[in-house]
Amino acid sequence: AVKLLKQGIGGVAVGIRNEKMVENPILGTAEEGALFSLTADGKIVVNNPHKADLGLASLNKSLS
Repeated sequence: AVKLLKQGIGGVAVGIRNEKMVENPILGTAEEGALFSLTADGKIVVNNPHKADLGLASLNKSLS
């Protein structure tokens, strides 16, 4: 995230996908991969809701 800020890139969410750093704009359009969009009347829309992978949680529970 700091590296991106030093490059003048802000307003992005930073994460890891397939062992690589990825960034997505926080506000924009779904086509841009933005996390949130604004409707014409100013409401916030979640473009790609996070889906938790509960497989590791259930594995952890079964091992303990």
